[in-house]
Amino acid sequence: MNILTAQQLKEADTRTLEVRQISSWQLMEKAAAALFECLKADLDIYTTHFTILCGPGNNGGDGLALARMLFSAGGHAEVRLLKSASYSPDNLENQKRLGEVPVTFFDFSSRLDLAEDTVIIDALYGYGLNRPLAPGWASIAEQVNASGRRVLAVDMPSGLLADAHTGSSAPVIKAHRVYTFHCPKKALLLPENASRAEDFKVIDIGLEDHFRAAERYIVTDTVRALIKTPSRFAHKGTFGHALIAGGSYGKTGAVILAARAALKTGCGLVTAYAPRCGYIPLQTAVPEAMVITAAEEEYLDTFPRKFQHFSSVGIGIGMGTGEKTEAAFLQFLASEGLPPLVLDADALNILARNPDSFSRIPRNSILTPHPKELERLTGPWKDDFEKLEKAKQLSGRAGAIVVVKGANSALVFPDGSISYNSTGNYGMAKGGSGDVLTGIITSLLAQGYPPEEAVVTGVFLHGLAGDIAAGQTGRRGMTASDIVHALPAAWQEIAPEGNR
Repeated sequence: MNILTAQQLKEADTRTLEVRQISSWQLMEKAAAALFECLKADLDIYTTHFTILCGPGNNGGDGLALARMLFSAGGHAEVRLLKSASYSPDNLENQKRLGEVPVTFFDFSSRLDLAEDTVIIDALYGYGLNRPLAPGWASIAEQVNASGRRVLAVDMPSGLLADAHTGSSAPVIKAHRVYTFHCPKKALLLPENASRAEDFKVIDIGLEDHFRAAERYIVTDTVRALIKTPSRFAHKGTFGHALIAGGSYGKTGAVILAARAALKTGCGLVTAYAPRCGYIPLQTAVPEAMVITAAEEEYLDTFPRKFQHFSSVGIGIGMGTGEKTEAAFLQFLASEGLPPLVLDADALNILARNPDSFSRIPRNSILTPHPKELERLTGPWKDDFEKLEKAKQLSGRAGAIVVVKGANSALVFPDGSISYNSTGNYGMAKGGSGDVLTGIITSLLAQGYPPEEAVVTGVFLHGLAGDIAAGQTGRRGMTASDIVHALPAAWQEIAPEGNR
């Protein structure tokens, strides 16, 4: 699914009117009707009281049309309309069509006097806002935000810019849910706006989207199109051989989690490489995996130098950054014939201390930093938009795919494009979840998926398994092992095997 900029969305609106030969008012009616159906699915519209805050433009027009539809269906809706000398034509048309819907006008000095049981629908401003709201909006935003009422936003929380940073001091109406038209807006996907948009739902209104967008949203259909169907003559060699390298004294669990995840993701063979202290735990916890060890008991002082048996390598988890481990890892990067790499955790921390070594990484390797590891690699950032720009620079410089882990993980590619993940939940914010992701992506690389497809599929599968695990155990109590156990069910949801 494309993620369009505000300018592209305007162009898509215009193209839709031309291709469908409809008026802008008719497109507004279609959007309001789709929004009305979403509200019916999510709420009891016949017992809920709605206060719809409407601005002077077409976002306000959407709100006015929605108010009319709710009222006509027997719902309880009232409109608070911003006083203005310049309403848009479609807004004016919908004002004429309100009929008996109660309307109260307000300005910056008004007290909204919201009913105790009302649900607020914010239809003041949508994606078209190109600068922060004026300071005069602060009183209105504060009244809504402090009201304790549930707030549903139409397209965007008013005051939040769709594809640029919105400063913390700017007036923004905070939404519990955003009903956003056509595609997610970039701002809805970034951690800095978590308190301004707790949740969102995309509403398809049939816009003509002819863009080759630089940013995309990964959904089930995206991944389903990438999945290979194995031959019935497939054998374990068909599904590749992954090497999971890492661990140190007290951190063998990271390698166990990654190895289990690699196997559950469908890899034919997995070899774990760890210090000698990891031998018995690995052989016991992952009997399906082979284990080889370094000479040292508690840390890695060497790495394999021959890779003809391995289809991919995931390296760095639980590894530590001791002097001998660092030297051994840098020597590993100088090896000839390296297969595709997934670099995580301490592999990234060592690279951050040795930036010249980026030139040794095979092109299209996959880096999977959490925010602190990313900061060590790129330096600090002022906001999430700058963070992504720095991740782009890192990706281009290293010729590697960078996975900025978190809610809506951002997959940054060397050509500057970004894909955002749609799966996952806060229950995955536990130690070991990243190790599971390393195992999943390494497994997909071993199975022959190109790096771009392996990372898109792997991140989505990881999040989906987390969602399934949350449904089984609850979010608060789930662990990384629960994600591993849910991987087969996640596969079945994406690509059911049936009787093949």
